[in-house]
Amino acid sequence: MLRIAAPTTIVVFCGSAIWLLATWLYGNRTKDWTPLPAVVLSENIKLGRGRSFWGWDCTVSYSCNGDTYTKVIDRFPFGATEVYVDPDHPSSAVGRRGATIQLLFIPLIAVVGSGLFGLVLALIAFSPVDD
Repeated sequence: MLRIAAPTTIVVFCGSAIWLLATWLYGNRTKDWTPLPAVVLSENIKLGRGRSFWGWDCTVSYSCNGDTYTKVIDRFPFGATEVYVDPDHPSSAVGRRGATIQLLFIPLIAVVGSGLFGLVLALIAFSPVDD
């Protein structure tokens, strides 16, 4: 059983680590985006459903370079009055900059879980055998 479980665990751990790194890089692509004032036009609380598990969706309006944009932003922070806009594509906006724990939660659990499982397999493989 260890001959099958060990390589599989290594593959799952490496895949989870790559997933975590990709998620971290994807989340941090917004670090340098420009903050702009926003007006919340409507909000839709969605607790426990779909992508918006932690928060709510808001339709916001903001202006950039003389143009006004309306966008639905998921997981918009409660009480926020600004959005972060991509300077190269002003129609792209987010409510929070950087990688959040909500974004990283599942890949982090996968890395920790597969790492602990690999540690248990290593302890089993190298434990003394009673004859």
